Formats: sequence, C-alpha cells, structure tokens
Amino acid sequence: MNHDHDPISLFQLEVMRVRDTDVEMLQQIESKKGAELIAFVSDWWGTRSRQILLEMVEAGNVDQKASRQISEHLKSQEQVSWRELSPEWRRQFGIKVEC
Repeated sequence: MNHDHDPISLFQLEVMRVRDTDVEMLQQIESKKGAELIAFVSDWWGTRSRQILLEMVEAGNVDQKASRQISEHLKSQEQVSWRELSPEWRRQFGIKVEC
C-alpha cells in the first residue's frame, strides 16, 4: 500500500470507475420512481461500495487500518442517504439509522 495517498481518496477514485456489473443495476434503476428510486440507489451504492472495499483489501491496495477508516466513512454516508427516507423503506432494505 502506498501511504502517500489518503485511503478515502483512493477509494473514491476506485468507486468512480464504471464496472460491467453496473450495467444491469443501472437498467433496473430506470424502472424506479420517487422514494423507491432513492432507496434502491442507496442500497445498490452501499452494496457496491462495500464490495469494492473488500476487493481493495484482498488485492492489498489498503491495509486493515485504512479499511476501517473507509468503512467508517461508508457507514456515515449510508446514514445520511437513508435518514430522509421513511421508516417503511428503511425496514424493507434492513437499514437502521443511528441517531
């Protein structure tokens, strides 16, 4: 791991790359509207981000300390994205919003 780079910046660069697996999900997003669209995108983005973090750890691109830092960053982003949605959508996707 190159310690000259901020792990969150490194992660953000990685997550911006479009992957082949994104195509199917982006097509599904086209059929969603309103709160369902926001919940669906939030869930997809959270799952995708966690998968990318796991891949980065397995490839040795980040160490455990950086992984924890990125994971905490993802958790705080998740909380912000789900906070405005109704409890109905949070329950459906199994998301608990922490105060």
